[in-house]
Amino acid sequence: MQSWGLTDPGCVRKQNQDAYRMEQLDKHSLLCVVCDGMGGARSGNVASTLAVEVFVEEVKRSWKPLMDSEKVDQVLRSAVKLANFTVYDQAVQFEDFQGMGTT
Repeated sequence: MQSWGLTDPGCVRKQNQDAYRMEQLDKHSLLCVVCDGMGGARSGNVASTLAVEVFVEEVKRSWKPLMDSEKVDQVLRSAVKLANFTVYDQAVQFEDFQGMGTT
């Protein structure tokens, strides 16, 4: 399987706050994730990069080949929760990141 990605800041903003990553999990599974930093909020680029990294690493840590769909759903939901908590925690701990967010 081949994959590629491309982001663009669009016509409104100068800074691209998108982050993405593609990881081959096993012979039959490719993980693709995109996070779009909230341009109106502070440090959206930090939030999106952090969320992508935490999400991917948690999925890779938990991934087992040939998991059934219920287990895959649990792994993905857990990774989203961890990424969300991590972004929120960083926003609370560091003044420079206060209010940062990503989708």
